[in-house]
Amino acid sequence: MVKNLWVCFVIGHWSFVIGHLSLVIGNSYQVWLITYNMVGLIGY
Repeated sequence: MVKNLWVCFVIGHWSFVIGHLSLVIGNSYQVWLITYNMVGLIGY
């Protein structure tokens, strides 16, 4: 019983971490894309 709860906690924790990381990577990619477009507009 306790072991199952621990396994659920570990799986939940890692899925949260992976989800958070993918969110951060996605956001930084969007920011980079916007910055790149801005620089491109100013550059031309």
